[in-house]
Amino acid sequence: MRILHVIDSMNRGGAEVMLTAMAPQFRTRGVTCDVLALLKRPSPLEHSLLDQGVYLRYTGVRGLYSPRQILVLARLLRGYDLVHVHLFPAQLWTVLAAALLRCRIPLVTTEHNTWNARRRWWWQPLDLWMYSRYRRIACNSEATAEHLARWCPGVAKKNHGYSQRDSAQRIRKCPASHTRASPARSVAIDFCGAVRGPERPRDAPASSNSCAGCSPHLGRRWPVAS
Repeated sequence: MRILHVIDSMNRGGAEVMLTAMAPQFRTRGVTCDVLALLKRPSPLEHSLLDQGVYLRYTGVRGLYSPRQILVLARLLRGYDLVHVHLFPAQLWTVLAAALLRCRIPLVTTEHNTWNARRRWWWQPLDLWMYSRYRRIACNSEATAEHLARWCPGVAKKNHGYSQRDSAQRIRKCPASHTRASPARSVAIDFCGAVRGPERPRDAPASSNSCAGCSPHLGRRWPVAS
């Protein structure tokens, strides 16, 4: 199984630290895991991935919000069994890139925050469409799941679970589920990230800067080929 993680960059943050801790775990389970960043911004996390043997590549497009990202992503997505996307605008560009491909690659995404700057009424149609293109949406906490369900009610059924806050994400190959859509696979996902915005719970962590010591056994399993 070949999995590609797409992320804005490898600047230090909750999602980036999580991905750095998670990606090497795939190899121990016989899963090929590559990381694709939209922007190259030298950081210790990039060096950590490379030192652990993870294939890290970049689109080579200078602007994070440049529509040119779409065409490059469409070329780089080919050959993968599953694409897991983190953060915006990587979430949007990947959906548009996948639409250009003849073959349907299952897309999943992790929502890392309870709030973001797109939670304005004029952005809602875009978010509703974007999230609807993902087979599954994972959230890093119950609060994040609830906020997303209120913002995008139409995609709430794709929102499959959350873990204990500040847990590390692990994705591992699981026993096949029986579907006709494709060679069936399921994944188990745990999450970490930041909780932001005016509705941030008092006891919620401001961010996740480290995944050390988090249990690799948290999370739920679900088929992505449904």
